[in-house]
Amino acid sequence: QTPTTPALADDKYIFESGLTARCLPYDSVQEVELIIPLPRNPSEWIRATLSVPKSSAQSSARPEVTVVCHGMCSWRNQILLESISRRLSAFSAPVATLRFDFRGNGASSSAWSYDNSESLDLDDLKTVLAYLKSNDYTVTRLVGHSQACRTLLKYYSTEPEPPALCVLLSGRFYPVPTPKGRFTDEQIRLLDDEGSFLWFKRGVREFVVAKDACERRADMDIPGLVKTINSRHPSVKFTVIHGSDDTTVPVEDGRAFNDAIADCKYLEIEGANHGFNGTKHLEVLVAKIIEY
Repeated sequence: QTPTTPALADDKYIFESGLTARCLPYDSVQEVELIIPLPRNPSEWIRATLSVPKSSAQSSARPEVTVVCHGMCSWRNQILLESISRRLSAFSAPVATLRFDFRGNGASSSAWSYDNSESLDLDDLKTVLAYLKSNDYTVTRLVGHSQACRTLLKYYSTEPEPPALCVLLSGRFYPVPTPKGRFTDEQIRLLDDEGSFLWFKRGVREFVVAKDACERRADMDIPGLVKTINSRHPSVKFTVIHGSDDTTVPVEDGRAFNDAIADCKYLEIEGANHGFNGTKHLEVLVAKIIEY
């Protein structure tokens, strides 16, 4: 569709140097760039990429869609997520994928906040799913990496009829020791004395951490959400994948998800880090994702 709102900036302007690294394209995949306006606020938008198997691109029948969601301070073309999306769409079975930038990230609108997963992110996910439904696509699977796992769990705990399949990559089960476990002593001092600090800057994006956002983020009860999902949606099938060498979210969190979720397949990849070492474990990841 023709964008109703200009993009914030080209991806290469937002993410410079090595951050624009792309996975190898698949000749069998056709990609379409989208800008999805927010229904309640057309001045804001979500940037997305729809990957469709060329074999089904000319067909009147819509392929099933897997939606792929990025983690904190990331974007839709982070090499792991872009690679997973294209690889899924490159299979002979007609599976399309849509990956998008949560607001405050990538080329979507708005400023970033440390607690986006408790506010904007859930609204963005619902907007993307509604957009796909309005265009006659059926979403059968949601995939989330890192922080996006929180958003997916929140969605599944509140949505009456969510997609039947959910994949959690490097998700956090136990409460994060925020802020002491993530920030330096100087950053914590600024948080206490001034109420916020500039965490880092990437292109035109400034990632500012505010004290009130830290407090809101710490309130999410992941074990409680899992219990709600087990009760409301016992037929939803989860796949949990974690790397044994993840130093951002310990592998114990992945194991805890496996123990807590009613219907769960678990894969622990030996030697993999939080981002699964880029594309090193891509084939193993994709094979597990489509196992259900």
